[in-house]
Amino acid sequence: AGYGCMEALALVAGAGMFVGLAYAVGRPLLGYSGPAPEASAATPVDPVGERREQVYAALRELDFDRQLGKVNAEDYAALRPRLETEALALMDEATAIPEPAAGQETLEREVQAARQRLRRAAAARCPGCGQPRPKGDARCPRCGAPPDRPG
Repeated sequence: AGYGCMEALALVAGAGMFVGLAYAVGRPLLGYSGPAPEASAATPVDPVGERREQVYAALRELDFDRQLGKVNAEDYAALRPRLETEALALMDEATAIPEPAAGQETLEREVQAARQRLRRAAAARCPGCGQPRPKGDARCPRCGAPPDRPG
């Protein structure tokens, strides 16, 4: 009686393992890859970057196919320069500096003016103690340092 129960238990365990194995093997073969990943709103779309990566991949694949002998020299000589030219154009497009907006030019002028005011204010201070220095004084009234040397 004990062996019959053990045989039934082994049979159930074996059937369960068979079903699990069949599922694990059959799932990829049926093309199911799970739920599709959702596009994140935080991830910006960069069509130039995506196309650039596609061209890089095409260049790598072309070189690999040439090494394997799948692409003859004539086709390789025609395709490689075309892909390189496209890759360079995409690199130029990705690194291009956009023209400043109309309001941005005004902002740049204001920043330059503020920098000049800061430089003038720094020049009117003592390099030794940082105190404001009256114009025309040969030495700092606080620490006695000359205008070109710290005290």
